[in-house]
Amino acid sequence: GYPAAISALLLLLLLSGAIERGRRFVVRRARILGQNDHFVRAWSLIDSESLETLKRAEHYYNQQLPKIKVAARNFHVHAYFASLKRYVTTEKVGWYEMIGYRVKEHARLLASDKRDDYRVEKDKCVMMEFFERNQFPMPKIFKVWRVKSKAIQDLTERPEQILGDTKFPVFLKSCHLTQGSSKGTTPVKSLLELKDSWTWFHRWINAKWQYRSDDWERPWAADMNLLTNTLVPGLLIQGPFEIPKGPGCQFMELKGERDGTTTSL
Repeated sequence: GYPAAISALLLLLLLSGAIERGRRFVVRRARILGQNDHFVRAWSLIDSESLETLKRAEHYYNQQLPKIKVAARNFHVHAYFASLKRYVTTEKVGWYEMIGYRVKEHARLLASDKRDDYRVEKDKCVMMEFFERNQFPMPKIFKVWRVKSKAIQDLTERPEQILGDTKFPVFLKSCHLTQGSSKGTTPVKSLLELKDSWTWFHRWINAKWQYRSDDWERPWAADMNLLTNTLVPGLLIQGPFEIPKGPGCQFMELKGERDGTTTSL
C-alpha cells in the first residue's frame, strides 16, 4: 500500500546517496593516487610508454632547472604568492603538491588576515579588471554584471548598444567559475542567435549563476572550496581575440619543444 511505497522510495533514496558517496570516494582516491609520485614511478615499471614519458619529463626537468634558477634570481614574486617556505623543504616536490600548498596558504591568509588576493585568479571579472588596469593586451570587455536581473535585462533589451559593431563570436563568461569542469564560458555567434536562442542562454545564465565550483575529487578540495565559496557571482561579455594592429610590438609566436630543442613558428 501507500506506506510500503513511501518506505521503498526512502530506501531507494538512501541507497542512491550511499552509491554516490561511494563513487565519489573511489574517484577521489583514484585521482589522489594517480597524482602521487611513488605511484607514477611504480606504474612506469609496468607500462613502457609511461616509463618513456617519465624519462623525457625528468630529462626536460634537469635540463631546464639551472635556467629557471638563474632567471629566478632576478624575478620578484609578490609575497602573497611566494609564501610557501613553510611547506616546501626540498626541490623534489611535485606539481600537484605545489598546487595544494599554494591553496592551503591562501586559505590560511584568508582566515588570519582576510587576504583575498586569490580573487585575481579565481574571479574572471577581477582578473580582467587587473589586466585592463595594467594595460595587458586582451580582447575587449563590453560589460560586467554583478546583478543577474540587470544582466538579463541588458541582454534582452539592448544587446546592440552593448556590443556595437563588434565582430563575432563574443563570449559570455561566469566571473566566479574558473575550473574547466564548470563550463562557465559559452560563445554567442551572432545577435540573431542571442535573440533566437534566448531561452537557452537565459537557462544557462541562471544555472551558472547558482553553480559553485567544487574540487571534491582533488586533494586540496577543502581549502579550494573555502576560497571559491567566497566569490560573488557575476557575468561578463567579451569580444573575440584579434591580432592587434598599429604601432608597437605586433606578433604572435607558437613554440614547440622536442628532445630539448625549441622551435619557434
